[in-house]
Amino acid sequence: MSLNNCDPSASFDGFKKENLYEISQSSLQRLKSINQFESNFDKSLYSIIVGIYSGLGEVKLTKDELFDALNEMGFSNKDIRSLSDHSYFTMLDTLELFQIDSKGQRVVEQVSLENTKEAASLEVYSSFIEAAREKHEQKKRDKDDVLVTIGIVTASSRDPFEAVDFYSGVFNSPDIEVVWLPLTQTYQQARYISSLGGDGCNSLTKLRAQNTLFDRERVYPERTALQKKWCDDPNIEIETLSKLDGIFFNGGDQSKTFAALTTPDGKGTVFLDTLRTIWQNDAIVIGGTSAGTAVQAGGYFNQRPVPMLTSGDSKGVLASGVYSTPAVSQRCEDEAACQNRLLEDAVTTNASGGLGFLITGY
Repeated sequence: MSLNNCDPSASFDGFKKENLYEISQSSLQRLKSINQFESNFDKSLYSIIVGIYSGLGEVKLTKDELFDALNEMGFSNKDIRSLSDHSYFTMLDTLELFQIDSKGQRVVEQVSLENTKEAASLEVYSSFIEAAREKHEQKKRDKDDVLVTIGIVTASSRDPFEAVDFYSGVFNSPDIEVVWLPLTQTYQQARYISSLGGDGCNSLTKLRAQNTLFDRERVYPERTALQKKWCDDPNIEIETLSKLDGIFFNGGDQSKTFAALTTPDGKGTVFLDTLRTIWQNDAIVIGGTSAGTAVQAGGYFNQRPVPMLTSGDSKGVLASGVYSTPAVSQRCEDEAACQNRLLEDAVTTNASGGLGFLITGY
């Protein structure tokens, strides 16, 4: 979310504008309890946050204010950048404030497309909505079937639960029903464990932590519960998919979305196979932005496999070429801190491709 993309005259009073972080006894306890059995628990970072609490008491901070407080304790921005992904995101997730209104309801993010400064984004979303409406008209069974159904997959985000508000708002319209599909890399890992006789669906919290996502049940209880429900009854996947007129993949890290629709051993899921069949029958429109577009690459063109871009930009191509290696961390900012000694804008690819809906480019 970013107000920088909106017209200055737009008002979002009463809605979530940014994440806030609390320094309190309860947040310190969350940070400590989540990490107490972790070998990579950063005790020095914990001590510094305790120091902030000792000096400021219970406070609510923006991300910039939190980092300023760390700086005041002698923990520089360079120190923050040098934190492992595990330590960095454990800190942010456990300190994140669960924002509620006067009625005790979660404060949600609002989207106002008419106030966006990004004309290209507006065109993408509007075109997708119209395509979904046309698809709905083609499939319409009776006059009472008035709602266009759009499914959103937010798996490209590190926190797929947070991203739901934005995409639900993007497609919000009186004639549209927006359905969030809780498909993520963690979800597929849990389903895979269950298929082998394990207790995967009751291990979602632990699996999320392995994917550097923490404490989400506290902040998004309804969404984590929905993911658990889907995991326990995978038939819901196909029942939901069969009702969709369009499916939209969000931006972020395309490798995460690819992992959300494939099994940990690299095979396509029943959901992906069914989606391909529906798409080939021209019964659904598929869209996405950024990573949500890149993940659609794959298949073969001119008898050659189409790879999937996994990171990088035009500057990165000119500076250092293209690498068939895993993408660097999204927190990568300098060569010393990046995996494989690649720069932050280095272009990387997955040679085996993505979902295979787009075969003429990537």
